[in-house]
Amino acid sequence: MFDSIRQTLKARLPFVIATAGEFIALYYWLKLFDQSSYLWATLVLWAGFLVERVAVLYWVKENFGGSVGIAADHKPWWQKLIGLLLICLSEITVWVAFVFAQHYFGWTAAFLVLFVGEQIEHSIELGLLSQTSWLNFVASRQATVITVLETLGGIAWLYLVRHDQAQLGGMMLLIGLTIEHVIQGDAIKRRMQAKQNQGDAASDTSAESSKQPRLIGTAPVVGGIITVAIAGVLFTVLKPFCFRILSPPPTIDAPVTYLKQNWSAEKRDEFYHASQGTVLMNADWFMALEQPTIKFVGRVGLMSDQDYLARFGFLKDVQNDEHNSFNLPVGFAVSEVTMPHDGSKQRVVGLTCAACHTGEIHYADHHLRIDGAAGLIDLEQFQNAVGAAFLLTIKNPLRFNRFADRVLGDDHSPDEYAELKESVNRVLQQGLAEKEANASREIYDGYDGGYGRTDALAKIANFVFGTQLDNDNLQIGSAPVRFPPLWDSPWFDWAQYNGSVEQPMVRNIGEAIGVRARVNLDPRSERFLDSTVDIDGLHKIETLLAGDAPLQGLQSPQWPQEVMGAVNPTKAAAGAALYRDLCQACHLPALDSDEIWEDQNWVANDAYSMTWQWKPPSKRARFLNLQGVNIGKVGTDPGQATNFFSRYVNTGKSVLPSVAKGLYKNQQWENKGWYTPADGEATTEYPATVLSVGEALQRVTVAIAQRHYDRQGWSAEQRERYSGYRNPGARNPLEYRPRPLNGIWASPPYLHNGSVRTIYQLLCPPEQRDQTFYVGTRQYDAVHLGYKNEQVPGAFLFDTRVEGNLNTGHAFDALPLGNGVIGPRLSHEERMQILEYLKTMGPAGPVPESFIKAGRRASEPETTANN
Repeated sequence: MFDSIRQTLKARLPFVIATAGEFIALYYWLKLFDQSSYLWATLVLWAGFLVERVAVLYWVKENFGGSVGIAADHKPWWQKLIGLLLICLSEITVWVAFVFAQHYFGWTAAFLVLFVGEQIEHSIELGLLSQTSWLNFVASRQATVITVLETLGGIAWLYLVRHDQAQLGGMMLLIGLTIEHVIQGDAIKRRMQAKQNQGDAASDTSAESSKQPRLIGTAPVVGGIITVAIAGVLFTVLKPFCFRILSPPPTIDAPVTYLKQNWSAEKRDEFYHASQGTVLMNADWFMALEQPTIKFVGRVGLMSDQDYLARFGFLKDVQNDEHNSFNLPVGFAVSEVTMPHDGSKQRVVGLTCAACHTGEIHYADHHLRIDGAAGLIDLEQFQNAVGAAFLLTIKNPLRFNRFADRVLGDDHSPDEYAELKESVNRVLQQGLAEKEANASREIYDGYDGGYGRTDALAKIANFVFGTQLDNDNLQIGSAPVRFPPLWDSPWFDWAQYNGSVEQPMVRNIGEAIGVRARVNLDPRSERFLDSTVDIDGLHKIETLLAGDAPLQGLQSPQWPQEVMGAVNPTKAAAGAALYRDLCQACHLPALDSDEIWEDQNWVANDAYSMTWQWKPPSKRARFLNLQGVNIGKVGTDPGQATNFFSRYVNTGKSVLPSVAKGLYKNQQWENKGWYTPADGEATTEYPATVLSVGEALQRVTVAIAQRHYDRQGWSAEQRERYSGYRNPGARNPLEYRPRPLNGIWASPPYLHNGSVRTIYQLLCPPEQRDQTFYVGTRQYDAVHLGYKNEQVPGAFLFDTRVEGNLNTGHAFDALPLGNGVIGPRLSHEERMQILEYLKTMGPAGPVPESFIKAGRRASEPETTANN
């Protein structure tokens, strides 16, 4: 028995060690090298390859004695060492050249370098171990087979790593190296046995080309083919859901501190889980779905596990019966909806406003939760993980059986099982079809938002008018923007970075649709314009944010001096003067000043009445008059504004009343030939179904709201209250609208596209800003005000050279002003003074009585509230 174990170890264990050594050398060398840990990367590379070579030489000596190649006993130790180092150096050179060839010359060059280099290296190695000329192996089958395997594993590994799928890439590399070493060992063993049987090495060498023994057995070849096929199927299955890390790295837990923002704990909990009618999937499915990880040992965790979801940037929350009975992170809601296409009632899980608009910054041992701040979730990576989880579930019978047991219970019938499988497969196929439609048009290729960003306007339009209506409406989303902070925003006159939406209900319905609320846009259906949008829920969320008077709802956080250091009053006073001179004209006076309540900073809700359709609101209210700045003047990345300005969609005849025909002839129209009048139908100069995307979204969202109001039988006053006493204005200006800067320190990164890491860099000329930086850590830089630049596992590399990511503009640089220069070049001291003042800016105080009186219409009684 012991002899059998010993023989097995002699035959296999060295090759297991050799495979592990080479895998660790390559996998961790590249990982450390990419992290700029060059010394450790080099040490790991050499250590791993030395382990591999020593293991192989040990195997040769144990099996064939001390007379073979560089392991021969008669050779001095230094010759053996030099030979060992030279063999290691040769393979290290090939692999390093392969990585650099891919980086500088592309994949074809990388393939040639790796294949040719490894073919020569394997031939030399086989020649040394077999005591024959390496030239005998250059064109041999055994060297070619192991080279092909190692090359395929290496190419798959580097490709997946460069597409941020390190774990799957490592798996491919390990598979390739394992099969290579098995076949290599078999080849060497057969050759050595053949030499021993023949007893004449010279005659064996001369007969190499004509009577070469079969060096590779059938079993290793068949096993290799099967393993490669399995790996190929696995790669093909998962490739549609490529994302940076198949299983993102875990996060570190710490007690959470909630900053004071004028919300009670009850209001906070309600905001965290208030439904807006979005539909991610059936709630029972989500709770039963397993993570898209592949484990050979241990149990796969559930997708709904808060620790797992935290890896995508979702913030953990405590379970409670009223708002979070399913124990989900901040930003998830479970609700009952009626699906608009078939009328079925489902309990679903969806995302809420809080998912994108709740922030947390980490400083030392403190985790500071900031309600309404920019979140750091990665929506794309999360959606891809969900898709991959479904795919693995439907393709793996054992995994699906566990899924079915959780959804249906242990005693489900075969019919229930089959129906569930059909439903899951149907949802999966719909998702794959949507992904294929997007991929074939390269809708989001190269425009990954990463953590804390998404191209919201593009994704809303693509889902509404593309996925749910007509794929011909799909257009490239090349302008991801950061999630903006929400405090005070209900009191802005126009919303979105480009100031394109006036009414809060219209804005919020659009946002809900963008994160998967479902709408029936088929005019032939009796459920036309039915949706899952939770109108009541949206109004509740807006009321929580707005409060009962201007700027009295959710408020910006105060700088936590007890945690991040006291404010220097002398520097802050100097910064206040600089703010008034350089910033206030665009960003308005500080909200905690008396000056903010002056009339010029406010605009009434009847100032933008669209008289062709909408009447002025019956109740007058005033809102902050944010000053739009032309994109040419501010000089920041123009993508979000220009994309929205130039985009048109074909709505068919589903959402347009006759009043739309012939309107807006002064706008630029793009007639794609979609609209053909029916017989006897009057023609128009422009196709009445092709609208600017802003106008089209306005009509869809207004129609959804009106359908709900009509069903409820609401009065005009109730409708106006839900609409925030504002008309559903829509426009597409080529401008960005700067907001007040209270609390801005708590919502990095900066500019509308999140392309500037800290406020300090925002006050510098663009060439002094980080060209690339990592997003994903929550560690806070309390000196420069922003997130630190740390390459934590799974971090997103933000490249400001990519279209949509430009960090230009908003420059304090040499005069003259314009073309992105908004102020004079500042000294380091002046920048630090402004930062110190920004720390002091607080929320607005109580509304002055003089403001309330000034906002009334002459006909309104004095007891009328402003809002």
